[in-house]
Amino acid sequence: STRQIGWLESVQLSGMLSSQLSVFSAGQLQAIETRDVNKLGTGQVFGLTSGQVSALTTGQVSVLETEQLNALQSSQVRMLEILDLGVLQSAQVVSFGTGQVRALQVQQIAGLKMEQMVMLQTAQLSALDTVQVGGMLSTQLNALQSTQVVALLTSQIRGLVGGQVAPDGPQPIILSLERMNAIRAVLPEENV
Repeated sequence: STRQIGWLESVQLSGMLSSQLSVFSAGQLQAIETRDVNKLGTGQVFGLTSGQVSALTTGQVSVLETEQLNALQSSQVRMLEILDLGVLQSAQVVSFGTGQVRALQVQQIAGLKMEQMVMLQTAQLSALDTVQVGGMLSTQLNALQSTQVVALLTSQIRGLVGGQVAPDGPQPIILSLERMNAIRAVLPEENV
């Protein structure tokens, strides 16, 4: 039962086979003491289903070691909650493989902290697809270092402004409105 699972010692948990853990319900996984979650082996973490990873509490995710996080399959990483990613140390996010980073949903990427974003390796950034890069917050993009921006592919950069560019007609003007505080004049005959 769920109550019995909560009483298991860390030695008992670490001695379980992946196949035994794979039958735990969400409630049973949540009943594992937070301090005992990091005693699970990488094989045990790898053997969890995506639904089980989704059931882990933010507290449980926060105590996972880097090796355990690296053992997560792409489908498991995709199931982590935004808050779960937020409690990870920057070094843990940086340790994700490109496949794990590619598996992140747009909302997960937008939920990354600035210190996590600036620590991403160039290979991780170039692994993101156009939609993922397009979902990044402007503050995240501004925080990227020049070496990180250079790592972005042309298609990823185009994705940032692609929805703002008219496909036909006069050449568009792309400008930042962050410092614009007034419109002086509109000249339709000049297209400005």
